Amino acid sequence: MWGIFFARYNPETLETFFGSGPFILANHYSEINILDKKLYTGTPLGFLLPHSSILSIMLFFGLIGLIIFFVYVFYILNKGRKTNTSMFLICLFILLNILKSDSILYMPSFFLYLTMFVSLKKVKKLFNLTIF
Repeated sequence: MWGIFFARYNPETLETFFGSGPFILANHYSEINILDKKLYTGTPLGFLLPHSSILSIMLFFGLIGLIIFFVYVFYILNKGRKTNTSMFLICLFILLNILKSDSILYMPSFFLYLTMFVSLKKVKKLFNLTIF
C-alpha cells in the first residue's frame, strides 16, 4: 500500500507544508487505475489506505502538522518519563503502534490514544507500581 501511496502522492508546495485536509483520501486514490476486485473470486478489494498513521497525518496536515504532532508527543513522553514510568512505557508502546499502523484513523483508537497521552501529562505517579 505504501508504494501506491507514494506513486500517487504528488502534492503542490502549499499541500506539502500544510496538507490537504482530513478525509481527502477518496480524492487521493480516485485517479489510480487499479483492479477493484480480486482476480479469482471477484470479491471487492475495498478502500485503499496508506496503512500508516504517520503517512495519513502527513497527507492530511502536511509536514508542519506532522512536525507539530511529533514535537507534542515527544514533549509529553519526555515529561511523563520523569514523573510516571509505567504510563510512559504504555504510551511509548502506543506511539510505536501509531508508527506502524493506521489505527489513529478510527475513532475508538484515536480517543484511547488521546486519553492515554493526556493522562500521562496530567496524572503523576498514579500508575507507578512497585514490583517487589
